[in-house]
Amino acid sequence: MLTTKLHAQVIGGNGEGFTKAYSQEDIPFLQTLTKQHPLAIRWPGGSDAKLAFPSLNVPGIGIRKDSVYSLYEKFKDENGLVKDEALNKDLRKAEMDKLEGRSALIDLIEISKEVKNFEVIYSLNVMTGTAQSNVSAIQTLLDSGVNIIGIVAGNETFYSYEYDWERYEHDFEPIIILCKEKFPNIPRLLCIAHEPKRKTHNSWNTGLIKYVKETGDLISGTDVHLYLAEELKAAAQVHPKQIVFKRNTYYETLDSAFQKYIRIYKQ
Repeated sequence: MLTTKLHAQVIGGNGEGFTKAYSQEDIPFLQTLTKQHPLAIRWPGGSDAKLAFPSLNVPGIGIRKDSVYSLYEKFKDENGLVKDEALNKDLRKAEMDKLEGRSALIDLIEISKEVKNFEVIYSLNVMTGTAQSNVSAIQTLLDSGVNIIGIVAGNETFYSYEYDWERYEHDFEPIIILCKEKFPNIPRLLCIAHEPKRKTHNSWNTGLIKYVKETGDLISGTDVHLYLAEELKAAAQVHPKQIVFKRNTYYETLDSAFQKYIRIYKQ
């Protein structure tokens, strides 16, 4: 019901770390991969999205330590304590991100220019970002020719960080409203919880469905994350685990595993 406004489903991959991992040597591989079908990545990815402030004049995806501290100060547990392990992990991310040689936006722009069917689903920073910081990054990519096929409001928080539907709505709404104003033709998606049998996920989805019904055409669809560990076992058994790629070489076992993955996801 929630996806009826979209003409087609898009199966995309998590783009977290994509711009760090890729190099110019990967371009021919990406060109081959996208000859028949587009490649869509959700960027800047999963957990990184909540801290990303990408801009052409800052390195990496623009993770800032002050935003990290602000996030964890805001979302303490029931005892008023900060999740130290998660906090320290994100502080290390900020340190590493600052060492990047250039903005990750430049990497996306370069890939888009050389890979015809490269697509991006932009993941908004709804937890620490602002409407303007998000729109500015999207506008930069669009102005540079990046094909953004969807805008999704953040990541799968679903009560993580004591983050409930009401807080999510409060945070994403001004950003999504501005996105509709600035980019009316790009679908706007909300994160739907993937385990409806869980009480918190059910509560989240109840709020989401009610919101979609009450806001007309503001929301175009939902962003669904599938975790099919059992279903994907057959494909995982075929996967060669690790390959050193050589240009113009066909890897039959890798292709076989990929085709199995796609068939299972489509079922």
